[in-house]
Amino acid sequence: FLFLVILLVLGLFPQTIFSQHYAEKKAWYIDNWPDSVLSWEIYRTSFIGIPPTRDPYSSGFDVLFYDLAFKSEISKKGNCFGMSVMSLLMLSKGGYYGFCLPIPQYSGDLYSDLGPSDPNLRKAINAIHGHQLSLPALKFMLDIIARGKQRDGIYAYNQFLYYKSKDDPTVISVTKSTSPADGGHTMVAYDAKIVDGYRRIYLYDPNRSWADPAKRTWYTSGKNYITIDSTASHGWTFHHGTDWWSGDPGGGGNIMIFPLSIVGPTARSPMSLGLSVSDILAQFFVTGDNSEIEQITNAEGKRMYIPGTTDIDTNPATGLLNTMPWIPSDDAPAPQPGESSERTLVYFMLGNPRGAVDIDLRNGKTGYQLGMVGGTSYISLRAIGGAGKDLVTLEGAGTTKPGIIIRNQSNASRYEVQFTQILQPNKRSRIFRVKNLQVQPEKPVIIQVTRNQRALEINTTQTGLTYDLELVNVVQRQPTILKRKNVRVEAGHRQIIEPKNWRSLSPQMLQIRQAPVKIAPKRLQRLSKQRMIK
Repeated sequence: FLFLVILLVLGLFPQTIFSQHYAEKKAWYIDNWPDSVLSWEIYRTSFIGIPPTRDPYSSGFDVLFYDLAFKSEISKKGNCFGMSVMSLLMLSKGGYYGFCLPIPQYSGDLYSDLGPSDPNLRKAINAIHGHQLSLPALKFMLDIIARGKQRDGIYAYNQFLYYKSKDDPTVISVTKSTSPADGGHTMVAYDAKIVDGYRRIYLYDPNRSWADPAKRTWYTSGKNYITIDSTASHGWTFHHGTDWWSGDPGGGGNIMIFPLSIVGPTARSPMSLGLSVSDILAQFFVTGDNSEIEQITNAEGKRMYIPGTTDIDTNPATGLLNTMPWIPSDDAPAPQPGESSERTLVYFMLGNPRGAVDIDLRNGKTGYQLGMVGGTSYISLRAIGGAGKDLVTLEGAGTTKPGIIIRNQSNASRYEVQFTQILQPNKRSRIFRVKNLQVQPEKPVIIQVTRNQRALEINTTQTGLTYDLELVNVVQRQPTILKRKNVRVEAGHRQIIEPKNWRSLSPQMLQIRQAPVKIAPKRLQRLSKQRMIK
């Protein structure tokens, strides 16, 4: 009798049983929310091999990456990547991090950016949100960019179909432009169809919860998709709440498919040490009020962007192919009027540049901080004051002889330079700091670590300069610090600063020598000019 009743219900009300929308049955009844700060505990959960505590002396590179890219940048506008990937992990495994199906059972805020009611669920989604910065995810993204497919709607559509055939669920990330300042957004891609000659990828959007009646109509009206032009343009369009985002291979924003097999598992961060050179990602950071890297050029004269644009140069003859700006998938728009434009932008390079790298950047209203991590070294340059365009050359980044050429084209009032050299991971490191350095515009100063990481060399072409020196030797997390103020370098001289004994830093044991030097003009030229790439 019961069996007959079930058959009768199925016959009379088939839609009731089978027509639940994806967003109704398999997605969060919680609206996307921001987090201004993510804890070190969440950082540790996001990646493999992160130390238990935030210790700058034993794990300085992890601390650096946490402070600049993870802590206050990755979730400050939202957790769309984490919400999307976490939902797929639960669906594919029947549950994840102790949270079981069905997904809609978990309550949370829909209107006030408060997030999940369960604080442990919030932490779990935060941790998964960090997977967008894992080494596998970044390498996967760089591969798409190297192929020149990052804005190709047809390629994204076909990638979705490919991974669906492999039973590998996917998320889709889109950006408003190719500038990291404009932010990005990630959603679940769950179906694809061709309608009226246009391809569509159907979505669950963390910004549009089924539980909110006003947003539910986006799903019930069948508008929850990205449209892809089936013509030769390969363009795509998506209505992002208040405005339209779009792109095609010739311009606009990015569109990329990420399979769960890449972004789901917990993996290493890009700061992982001890990997082979080919697996290391070099990272560039720039922080400042409206500051941004406008070009990266390597020793071969190859560049990240097509000149005058923020379009990745994918021409093998002129493009780097292994370098990209990272656009956080936190749904972050550009700063609004009255909102602070202070930000940290991150750029990744697969492998280690080894040779020289030119960095063209824009100095905002109050200066900038530029940093690069590669291999076992970190170079940092802080410009105080100034505005406009600047050009900085990094030499030997990621080697035992890193250096920097400062030209001060943006009229900064002074600079601070730091080299951090890891001699033995988690055991020994040396830090060289130069502070209160005044560089005359277009009178370059060259600073370099030399003598097997024991000494600092400063070359100046100007009328002489004065700076404050700080040397730090770190052994088993214990720092020894030596400071010297008002160190003078004569015009046209090379100065070498070297302690006689790094194990016992003392003013009496500090050797400072200088002699006249003539810097080869070619060394001060742009790398692109040296290689004559136009």
